[in-house]
Amino acid sequence: MLELPAGETEQSAVVQQEFLEQLEGVSKRLYYYLLALTSNPDDAEDVLQDCYEIAWRKFEEYERGTNFYHWISRIAFNQARNFNRRRRKHRGMGLSDQMLVDLAKMQSGYSELFELRQQQLKKCLGQLNSTDRQMLLSSYQGNVSRAQLAKENGMDADLFYKKLFRLRRKLFDCINRHLGLEGVQ
Repeated sequence: MLELPAGETEQSAVVQQEFLEQLEGVSKRLYYYLLALTSNPDDAEDVLQDCYEIAWRKFEEYERGTNFYHWISRIAFNQARNFNRRRRKHRGMGLSDQMLVDLAKMQSGYSELFELRQQQLKKCLGQLNSTDRQMLLSSYQGNVSRAQLAKENGMDADLFYKKLFRLRRKLFDCINRHLGLEGVQ
């Protein structure tokens, strides 16, 4: 994933491990954020690597206990902005600074909504009875077919699919109710 820059021996192994653990939790999300800002998977990956390097150098400025994603996404935004400026200068094309700001705001909104939905999903899953919760979770594990799961639960396949649909709908409604989005389809 990330190779820490050589010559950073003054950093303790504990700090390096903390940095890598923080990155592990946000790397995929950060990549998609940069993909939205660069419009190209290879460019997003290049900017991401630059972002990691800068974040590592500035990690001592990160205030522990705060949202790591928000901290590193500011670094990523600045790197994407610099990338787009260079692209405009050398190739005559690239997103304007204002367009990047608008895209970043939109992406941030989606990201925050996703986080809220994930939090509510955990709460709503906790409200299901253990049998329903286990049935639903096992259907996403992928190591057993749904037909086999139906059989294990003593149901025919059609009944099992309908039960899963109702459980998913129940979770969807629960999440939306907790977020004040009742009636959303």
